[in-house]
Amino acid sequence: GTSDPRKNWIPDRYCQVMNSLQEDFGLTPIMVGGRSRGEEAMVESIRAQMGGTIQDARGGGLRRLLWLLQGSDLVISPDTGPLHMARAMEVPVVGLFGFTNPRRSGPYRRFSHLVADGYARFPGEDYGVSMTRRPGGMARVTVEMVLKKVEEALDLGG
Repeated sequence: GTSDPRKNWIPDRYCQVMNSLQEDFGLTPIMVGGRSRGEEAMVESIRAQMGGTIQDARGGGLRRLLWLLQGSDLVISPDTGPLHMARAMEVPVVGLFGFTNPRRSGPYRRFSHLVADGYARFPGEDYGVSMTRRPGGMARVTVEMVLKKVEEALDLGG
């Protein structure tokens, strides 16, 4: 989750992606982040839908978070700190963007093609770099978009 709930994705879509990560890709999803009220509510919603089968590694400080991110095959995240930290460590990141502009907020260069782009109002929209926010854009980020980017990320070979 993020400090701005307009940048957060939809819990049931996270569940679908995490189920696919386990069943189709043989990966173990791990939840990272903090323990704010909003993050607690999101994790509880996900846990309820998945039957408690998620790994919850939230909390524990910045060094632990960096260690977890560095050991990951990929990171899936909205525009928030862990996405940018993983990118800095060259861990493939699937960025979930809808509210903030990915051309302005990254991830930059190597993983920019892995953005699940809900900021675009329609596929292929040619928008520029701006600070304009687009409320409701996270709803345009679909499970299918994210899983396609996951496949691309894993083809990078880590």
